[in-house]
Order: sequence, then C-alpha cells, then structure tokens
Amino acid sequence: LPTNTTGPLIYVHIYYNRKSLTKYSARLRYSYLNLAAYIGGVFGLFWGASMLNLAEILAVCPYNHVNWIRYRAAEEKYLPHDPPKEIREAFYDVLVAMENVTFTHLTPLERLIKRSSLPPVVRNISLHDLSQSMAYRCNEIFVWCIFDGTEYDCCKLFIRERTDQGICLVFNSLITKESRMKKLKDAYYPWRVRYAGEESGLSFILRYNESYVRPNSYTTFKARLMIKEAEEWSQPLHHIFYANTHADVMITPILTETASEARLIDAETRNCLFWVRLTLRLRF
Repeated sequence: LPTNTTGPLIYVHIYYNRKSLTKYSARLRYSYLNLAAYIGGVFGLFWGASMLNLAEILAVCPYNHVNWIRYRAAEEKYLPHDPPKEIREAFYDVLVAMENVTFTHLTPLERLIKRSSLPPVVRNISLHDLSQSMAYRCNEIFVWCIFDGTEYDCCKLFIRERTDQGICLVFNSLITKESRMKKLKDAYYPWRVRYAGEESGLSFILRYNESYVRPNSYTTFKARLMIKEAEEWSQPLHHIFYANTHADVMITPILTETASEARLIDAETRNCLFWVRLTLRLRF
C-alpha cells in the first residue's frame, strides 16, 4: 500500500466468492452422471479455468461530479472574454446544479435552465461537453490499484464513461469507444481473474483533495460502486463508500442455464423471455 498519500482515503477490495456457482460447478451439482469418474477434471476446472469466464465490471462514481479546480479554466473556455457579472454568476449556478446530478435527479438543473433570466450564452452551453470537462479524471482520485495480484497504473484500468449516475470511472466495460478499442487490441479484454477468494480480484484506493471541492460546500467525500455487465449502461443497486473507510465487497455470480426443452413452455409459465422473442416484442 502507498504510504506517502495524505488526505482522507477510501480503500476498496473486490473479490469473487469461492463458493460461486460457475459453469462447471453448476453442471457438476445438477448432473446425474457418476461424479467420481469426473471428479479430478471437474475439480481442476472449478478452481482454475472456470473463473476465466467471470469478468467483473465496476463503475466508480464520485458523488460530486464537478472538480472545482478547473472552474476558472471552464470560464475561459465557455464564456466570452471578460463576461459581465450576471453571466459569470449564472455559469457558477449551473456548475453548482451539476454537482450531484444523476439521470434520476435532474430537477435542480432543469429549473435553472428553464429560468427566463438565464443568459443565452450560458443556456446554449452543451451540458454534455461541460460535464465531461468538469468530471473527475482518473489520476485525480485514484492513487493505487492492484488487479489479480499485479499492481497497475489505475488509468490503464479505469475509463471514463457516462452512466445514469453521471460521469463514472469504469473497469472492464465495453460501452465507450475507448473500451471497445481495448477489446480489439487485447483478446483477453474484458479481463478475468484467475481464481476466487480474498487474495484475488481488484483493489484500489481513492483520494480526497479539498482543492477539488467548491468553497463552503457541504458535500462529503464519498463514492458509489456499481457492479454491472460489460455492455450494461447502469445498475439500480449501488454500494456507497465514505472517507477513511476500508470496504471489502464479495461478488457471488449466479449462472442460469436453460435446457432446450424450455422453449416448449409458454413464457408466462417459465417466467422469462428469450432474447429473440424479446427483440421481436420490442420491435412491434
């Protein structure tokens, strides 16, 4: 662990449950074959290659989405030269409204944008571009990362991505252009862990810097963690981490396998839709 880091920290360790039902262990449990004849091969698959099928996709989302250390630079970028006081104040109010904005919490920003007194030069700013510009960058909050027993540059692991929780830093995703390029260059991406248990997985430390926060702000240093699929935009369930805490998160994957005979059962009885049927239903 780094010893020369100052300020409040969040330490997070994420790993797979050793008792996870992987593809091989699930088949073993529900098989009617003579298990003794296959126990050697299945044991090796369960503890080794089976874990290669599990890729953890993690999104780290700071509660405060605006890094105020870039406030003056943003003024110069988005406002005209030497703007009057009312324009500067309106721009400041927009950034304050964006601090805690999420896809389900847009009301403060909506009210501000609808204000008739809002100067046109501020109203016409692209909020998407502004949010990307003001969001935290990887090297501003990550100080240390280890994945599968090897220490990495955190910024080679985490990519900025837009989610319903704002701009997050995401590990192993396949949504952004940058992450899809990783897939083209690296056949093993999204990366998998080699084994389960507390010695495996991903560990990282987040750092809090007071200079990033708006003066007189009451926003505390905390972050959300989403565990999702590689091509999934968001997840409704989040873990919340606070300053000066150490959090261990255990992931227990659930595998569902469907017998070919299941298609003969109507959707209401089996309580699920196959992807082809779901696509047709959405199309019409």
